[in-house]
Amino acid sequence: EFLMPIYTCRNTVNENKRQTIVNEYDLIPISHIQLLPNQEKENCCGPALTDTYYVFSYKNKLNSEDIGYFNVGIHCAKDFLELTNKNELPLFNILTENNQQNNNNVNNQNNIIQHNQRPIINRQLENAINLFIACNNINPYGYFYKILNFVRTSHAITNYNSIIEVNRVIGTYNQTIPQIINALDNQYPNLRNFNFTELHNYITENNILQNDNNLTV
Repeated sequence: EFLMPIYTCRNTVNENKRQTIVNEYDLIPISHIQLLPNQEKENCCGPALTDTYYVFSYKNKLNSEDIGYFNVGIHCAKDFLELTNKNELPLFNILTENNQQNNNNVNNQNNIIQHNQRPIINRQLENAINLFIACNNINPYGYFYKILNFVRTSHAITNYNSIIEVNRVIGTYNQTIPQIINALDNQYPNLRNFNFTELHNYITENNILQNDNNLTV
């Protein structure tokens, strides 16, 4: 479902539509994701998304209860990033190769360098969140963007509460990350070799379980 008051962000509807949205809402980029072959996601800017897209969270500046998310393609996303003075996010690709042309190879290489300097558990938690977002039609918003922002940028190890929250949210969908990976592995021979050993050990050692759902069993 696509429940949101921001039902369109096309400037063709109103030449200042995106600026108006930025004036009325606080926007935060959550994820930048490469869609799987034949996968589609609903798009605030018009036709269904079939390639790369951004997930943004929004919060009304005058009404803190008016919150949610929306998906947009790369062109619209860059407009929002520029209007809000936010940096581009690294592209998350579930597969090991992508036949589509990527125009951000230099940026991605820089992101990879920064990415590999972070604690392993941070990278694994980021991958777990992005896998969950990429494979579900409902995008979690709110606290998730804070967790993602931390694990993407910090050299400090993520905290106990963040891991509990990610585990809780994924558990509410009656899923585990291994179940998601197994389903993908049956469809895509070029699935990335995801490793969640550090995250698994942390969850096990701290007994972080939700309704018998363990994020990384």
